[in-house]
Amino acid sequence: MRKLYGKAIALLLTCICCTLTLHAENIDLTKLLPKGKSNMGRSVTSINGEHVLLVFSKGEGKTTPSNYGYVRLYNGNAMTLKAEKTIKKITCHFLKSSKEPIPEKDEVNITNGTLDKDNVWKGSAKEMSFYFYPPKGKTFALESVEVDYEEEGGQPDTKPDENKPKTEEIITDIVSFKKMEDNKVATLSLNNATVLGCNGMELFVEDNTALIRMLLTESGSWQRGDVVSCEVRGAYEDNAGLPTIKRIEKMSIKKISRKKIEAIYVASEQLSTHINKWVRTTFVPNKNVQLANLSTGAKCQVYDGAEVECEAIVAKQGSTLLLYPITSQDVTINFYDDKTNIYGDAQNVNINIKHSLKQEVYNTLSLPVTLTDAEVKAVFGKTTIVATFVEVKGEEVIFQHTYNGMLAGEAI
Repeated sequence: MRKLYGKAIALLLTCICCTLTLHAENIDLTKLLPKGKSNMGRSVTSINGEHVLLVFSKGEGKTTPSNYGYVRLYNGNAMTLKAEKTIKKITCHFLKSSKEPIPEKDEVNITNGTLDKDNVWKGSAKEMSFYFYPPKGKTFALESVEVDYEEEGGQPDTKPDENKPKTEEIITDIVSFKKMEDNKVATLSLNNATVLGCNGMELFVEDNTALIRMLLTESGSWQRGDVVSCEVRGAYEDNAGLPTIKRIEKMSIKKISRKKIEAIYVASEQLSTHINKWVRTTFVPNKNVQLANLSTGAKCQVYDGAEVECEAIVAKQGSTLLLYPITSQDVTINFYDDKTNIYGDAQNVNINIKHSLKQEVYNTLSLPVTLTDAEVKAVFGKTTIVATFVEVKGEEVIFQHTYNGMLAGEAI
């Protein structure tokens, strides 16, 4: 009888182990990677598990993942899991050394969710990608990946309070985020977004689908051309035609790299075909096209009739096209000496005066702005002499030297 009980217990344990094996597997990279000195440092492209394929790539980085008895991951590298079954849990195991630390939470981005402090992801997916961003000068050493699958016909076992509330929606591109109703709260998770500009409390970013403005809770210092990964939770709003994330509850942004970016040139009559695009254009403000008002961070102001050259985001409010400059340096008013110029009140803009001057003779000039003596010398050269008109005596025109710069509207 004892032997019968012993066999029954052994059979039961075997069944339990088989069941666990069916619903979980451990991809031990240290055993599966090719061995030998000749294979050290070679690129790793894919590893097959029983029910999952691990695909490695350089992603946004410059160096491909490499075989060092484990998978060495460089900045920007990606790992994509493609499973036959629905995954409910992934645990990443890393080796630790002075040059290969254990990843912190914000150093690994996932297309649908986040890793917790123990490098565990929980959710429900058959395919997902991990992006790794080790500290500068360091790499990550991935030794194994544990994958747990959902039971067929079962439900994910993620608890409501794990990682994020069940009610929270995670969106992975801007154009999908823009489809939400105003004031709806969700999380926007981007792995490769480009900063168009930042003017203190406003951050403008775009991915390969669209652009969006983020109203920050504290001043930011990101620069145009920064490539970032970010996760932002907040409420969506179409603010005067400008897609915006407001009431930000949580924000994590990590700079990946930098690149040179330029706004595309669009003629003023074609602006209506570039709504919510960042463009470069020249226009004359009127009832149909206006520079956006002072409610934006770049507090620029121009007047009707001025020739304005700017880089801005095009938005539509009713029948009017609004141009939102990201920084005050993006707006310039042009003046010419061979055409009639219209003058008015402007604020925080550049002035470009196209006026021909001859060297070594006196030239007459009247500026729409006031310059100090130091600014005059910085613009026209250190040997510049400024003289103001005094009077006409017979056939003589009298000018008097001044060292007070140039006053707006004064003939010199």
